[in-house]
Amino acid sequence: MNQANLQHFLDHQYIPFSKKQCIQRILLIWLLSLVPVFVGTHSAAWALVLAVLNLIISVLFVFLMARDPQSRLQRYLCDGVTFLYLAVLLMLSAYQTITFKNGDNWILLLLLAAVLAADILFFFFLTLRNIVADKYRPDNAKSGSAVAPYVFGAAGFMAAGWILHGQGQEASLTILAVCFMALSLIMGIGSLNLMKAYFSFRRSP
Repeated sequence: MNQANLQHFLDHQYIPFSKKQCIQRILLIWLLSLVPVFVGTHSAAWALVLAVLNLIISVLFVFLMARDPQSRLQRYLCDGVTFLYLAVLLMLSAYQTITFKNGDNWILLLLLAAVLAADILFFFFLTLRNIVADKYRPDNAKSGSAVAPYVFGAAGFMAAGWILHGQGQEASLTILAVCFMALSLIMGIGSLNLMKAYFSFRRSP
């Protein structure tokens, strides 16, 4: 891979690491973890699982804040983990909403996980192609990536409508599940900061 193109990708929309922002994200993760706990069934089990995951992520973020704040690795790792975890929480919230009346459906859970994974993989390969094409160079700042969240938000609505077809949900629950799915797909795009973290780690001395 061309090193100049890769550097343009790492520089694209870079903002220095902020400990304050990292703390805010820890609080946001704990707060949003309450959503899938309270919107569905088996709240105690989900609360335990999410509490353990939240604790692990919080310890990771504290470790990142204790290290060199000028390191890009810290910034991109914090961003990538945050967006990926929020995407998972939102998709879990969609699942909890869908199964609120009908009970657990593990096939549906796997389907929703596959939708999120497909979303992230699509953007992974799209990003690799854009790096090769040097679309992240400074004089090409305006790119199609700006409209991507809207495109995948709309895709989330369509996917949710297809998945929920025939589920017999009330309109309010259907709308809520659709919104959770759309937001999850949008947040999944931000998880590609983990790519930047990986490349930053590979380039570090």
